[in-house]
Amino acid sequence: MKKRLCAALLCCLLLCSCSGISNTLQVMRNELRPDAPLAAIPYIDPGITTTFTPQQSTFYYDQLTTEAARQVYAGMLYHLAENTEGSLYLKGDFSRTDVTSALRALQYDYPQLLCASWGQSCSYYSTAGGTPLGIEISIGESGGERATRSQSLKDKVSQTLATAAGYADLYEREQFLYDTLITQVAYDYRAAKSSSDVVNETQTNLSLEDRLAHTAYGAIVSGMAVCDGYASAFQLLCNYAGIEAATVLGRVDPRDGIGGTVDMGDQDNHAWNFVRMEDGAAYYCDPTWDDNGDVYLNDKGQMVEAPFSAQGMRDLGAPVLHRYFNLNYEEISRNHIANSTFVYPQDTAATYGYYLQSGKIVENEAQLLTLAQQARQTSADGTLALEFRSSRTGKDASATFASWFETMGGYSNMFLSTPENGLGCYFIFLY
Repeated sequence: MKKRLCAALLCCLLLCSCSGISNTLQVMRNELRPDAPLAAIPYIDPGITTTFTPQQSTFYYDQLTTEAARQVYAGMLYHLAENTEGSLYLKGDFSRTDVTSALRALQYDYPQLLCASWGQSCSYYSTAGGTPLGIEISIGESGGERATRSQSLKDKVSQTLATAAGYADLYEREQFLYDTLITQVAYDYRAAKSSSDVVNETQTNLSLEDRLAHTAYGAIVSGMAVCDGYASAFQLLCNYAGIEAATVLGRVDPRDGIGGTVDMGDQDNHAWNFVRMEDGAAYYCDPTWDDNGDVYLNDKGQMVEAPFSAQGMRDLGAPVLHRYFNLNYEEISRNHIANSTFVYPQDTAATYGYYLQSGKIVENEAQLLTLAQQARQTSADGTLALEFRSSRTGKDASATFASWFETMGGYSNMFLSTPENGLGCYFIFLY
């Protein structure tokens, strides 16, 4: 169960070059402009209230390869954080690669700045003789409008962090944030389709609403997001809950790892996360693919995702799954292919995997029935929703589990779902 339409949207950037009527006029204009202030990095946002020590990500900043790119990043960070009106002007020699890589890094290191939600344009100034003078970056939204949305996002984040303060254990706090986020957001299929159309060049513009679906604002405030909105929101919550986290860019095999991969070229079509836990290892999470909130069974027992109308259908009763919660690098890489432009951690630790931490490892009938009885005790409508991990995989696993459930009684139908990536993570629904 996952969102088939996933699209990661890089901030829209228009590039152009400018040269003046004369060298003298251009140089004079450049000298009259003040130097843009640069933010101290990492920047800790005072607008987010938290009792934890923030672990602000600089993951993408640290991988910028030029000092010019780092200057663009720091200048735009200050400009956005201070909600500065007008455009940003930086003196010096900046390439198009410097600008695009810096804005991309900033977009994913600082989700609360909403810098993916509107287009940006960059003008390159030089003398008539071609000597570089500087760049001017303009944003299509006023500082006041950015400030309003940004503050709404920070207020919501602060509210969630206030509740998270009740979780002293780092793993429990991480799962609380994961479950809370997924429960409160719905996948925006319309925005995903619009983004796919842009990638495929069938249209050139996205509405502001569609752009916001790619941001933490869309996930946390609007409650509608696509994959990079989910990932950015989870990163933001974790960072200010004292958990180091970053958004991962890449692509996925839509067949859940059934043989081979899909060649997407350099196009990122998905986003997920890694977090660093108390053992120092990085674990990977995909909140988009663990969102089970819009999945139903029709009257034939068939799974239907995001139906136009759920009337007459049965809610599967588990809005959040954990099949992509705290996987190690080898596990997530079976159907998630990280962008090779960046270096992502490749830890193989398994200590903080969900099924191990929750005790939901099933290798025999007794273990399965113990988990099932616990789930039945908390069921409000008599149905039973259960997730677990087992070394039993393949076609015979379903029949084996069904035979084990027969001794428990009380159910006539079983629905089983598992990603076909060989990890043996199962979701079973009995009714």
